[in-house]
Amino acid sequence: MIHERDEWLLNRFLDAELSAEEERLLHRRLEAEPPLRASLDVLRRIDRALADRRLDEPVVDWGRLHAGIMQAVTPQAAPAHRVIRFPAWLRVAMPLAAAAAIALMVLVHDPRVKDSTTPTPGIARQADHTAAPVRVVFAAPTGQSGGRLDVRIHRRATDAAALPVVAGVSQVAYTRSTELDDHIRQIDQSRQSQSSWQVYTADTMVQPAVMVDFFDIPPL
Repeated sequence: MIHERDEWLLNRFLDAELSAEEERLLHRRLEAEPPLRASLDVLRRIDRALADRRLDEPVVDWGRLHAGIMQAVTPQAAPAHRVIRFPAWLRVAMPLAAAAAIALMVLVHDPRVKDSTTPTPGIARQADHTAAPVRVVFAAPTGQSGGRLDVRIHRRATDAAALPVVAGVSQVAYTRSTELDDHIRQIDQSRQSQSSWQVYTADTMVQPAVMVDFFDIPPL
C-alpha cells in the first residue's frame, strides 16, 4: 500500500500537472518501487473506465417531454379587461370642479387680498397692524391674597391718521400662594448666602445712556 502523498502525486501525473523535473523523479521511483508502479496501473484502469462512462450521454426526447408537461397543465382563460367608462357629463364636470377648487384655494390663501370695506371704529385690520409693536401693562392690587389682574394691551398702528390706537383690557383671576412665596424667598436667601465673583471693568470713555422705547420691542 502506498502513501497518501504518493497517490496524490500519481493523480497529478495522470492529469499532466507535473513539471518535467517532477516527472523525471517519478519515473525513477516507478522503476525502483513495484508497489508504486502497481498503484499507477490501477489508477490508469480507473481513469479509462471513467472516460468510457463520460461518453454515455443520455438521449432525451425534448418534444415528448414538453408535450407531457403541457398535458398536465390545466388551461385557464385570462380574465377579461374591464374598461371603466365615465358618462359624458362627468367628463366635463370633473375638470371644472377641479379648476373651481384650485381657484377657491388661491382666493382663500392669497395674502394680497384685502377687505375693501370700511374698518370698524377702534378695530384695525389684521393685514395693517400685524407688525405693529405691542405694549402690555399689568395692574394688580397689592397686599391681597387674591383678586383680579388687569392686563392692558396697547397697540400702536403704523399709520396714526388712518388707523387709531387699539387698546384692550383682559381680566385674569389669580390667587396668591403663601407656600410658593416662602419657597421663592428661601431660594433667594440661599443664593445670596453663596459666594460669588464680581468683576468690575473701567474705561476711559463714558458710554452714553441708551434709551429704550417699549414701542420698539417686537411683539411676543
